[in-house]
Order: sequence, then C-alpha cells, then structure tokens
Amino acid sequence: MKKKKTGKKLKHPGSSDLIIFKKKRNLENACTVFEHTFESSGNFLSLYNKIRKGKSGTTSHTEQDLLRAMLLFACAGLDSTVKHLIEDNLNLIIEKDINAQKEFEKYVEKKLKKSGSQIDLSINNHSIDLKLISQVIASSKPRDLLIKILKKSLSDNSLQSLDQILIVASHFAITSQELLGNKTTDDIKKTFDVRNEISHEMDVDLTGKSHKKRRERTCDDMIKHVQNTLLISFNFIKSIDTHLSTKDK
Repeated sequence: MKKKKTGKKLKHPGSSDLIIFKKKRNLENACTVFEHTFESSGNFLSLYNKIRKGKSGTTSHTEQDLLRAMLLFACAGLDSTVKHLIEDNLNLIIEKDINAQKEFEKYVEKKLKKSGSQIDLSINNHSIDLKLISQVIASSKPRDLLIKILKKSLSDNSLQSLDQILIVASHFAITSQELLGNKTTDDIKKTFDVRNEISHEMDVDLTGKSHKKRRERTCDDMIKHVQNTLLISFNFIKSIDTHLSTKDK
C-alpha cells in the first residue's frame, strides 16, 4: 500500500535543544521568536502544499507569493532573534569571554575617535570625542553605558545580510564556522540575495526572461533558502549557550 503524500515540510534545526535553551532566561526571548518564525514559515509552506495538491505545470502568482512570504518571514525572524540575543546576552558574553572583551575594547577605542572636522581634542592625530568621554565619566556605570551604546549600534542595522550577521557574531566571539555549519558563505549569500530581490524588487523581472514578468522560484529552492536562514538563527542561539557554558573569563 502506497503512503499518502503529505507535501513538503521544513526541518527543524534542533527542536530538542531548543526546549533546553528556552528554559534559560537569557535565551528565552530569542527562542520564542525562533519558534514562531519556524511555525509561520511552515504555515506558508502548508498553504502552498494545499493549493498545489494534484496540480502539475507552472505555479501561479499566488503560489509563488506563498513561497516568497515563507522566506521573508524566516529572514524577519532571523533579524528579531539576533536582536533579542544582543539585548539579553551581549553583556554576559563580554563578561565571560576574553575574545568578546577584546572586540568590545576595539569598539570603544573606535567609538572614542571622532571623524571629520568635529575636533574637540587631538591626540596622536586622532580626534577624540569629548562628549562621549564626559558621558562615560559622569555615568555611575561607565562600562554598562558603553555596552548599551554598542547594543544600540548593532541593533539599529537591519540584520538581514551575511555581512551584518557576521559583524554581530564577532562581538560574541562567534566564528563563521559556528554559524554556518556545513553551509558555505556562497550558500548563505545567495539566500540573502533572493530575499533582497523579493523584498526590494518584488521579484519583478524586466529582462523578458519570464512571461509572468516576475522571477519564478521553485519550492525546493525556497525551502533550501528558508532552511539556511533557520540554521543561522538556531546556530546563533546554540553558539551563545556554548560560549557562556564553557568559556572562562
């Protein structure tokens, strides 16, 4: 007897690990966002499967939009997940991990240097930000203030590109290998390229290659891109837990 086809599904990067991570206060918010991201992306795929059931041939605009929405939600979830990790964990990592401390020191040094013609004080040909220095000196907790400024700097960016994600990861002393796993940088960059074509160009194709005037995406390719995004989100959570659990100051 043949098994009834249920349609394609997303694969969870690590559901059992996520249950453990979610019990930790510093990871709870990020894990909650990740769970909803996985669920919402999966819902779009389920709708696609339902509409496509029994059909053959090319997909409709509606079917294509469901695939596009699946990826956009996954990328939005990545952005939100990482921003919660920044807010809830950056100070903990800086306190615990010597490499994260070094990255923090480099950030503070760069932050104290002003650019352009706004010269308050010049030391060794570097313009010094006296306003920031005064804020730090006047603060009851100078280090906490600087970490807060760093958090805002990292979170103000849209974290939906590999370069931005890796910048944030560097402040957690997380390597690209930890984030990407067995994926290559080209794999992940392609995922964000597709996301940008959808988000910024509505996937419109004016080259004449498509009779529908929009780029056509296959379900398998879009699932692959969503899985790439989910993997980075999950690995970011996992890496922070590993660093906080194993690193000594």
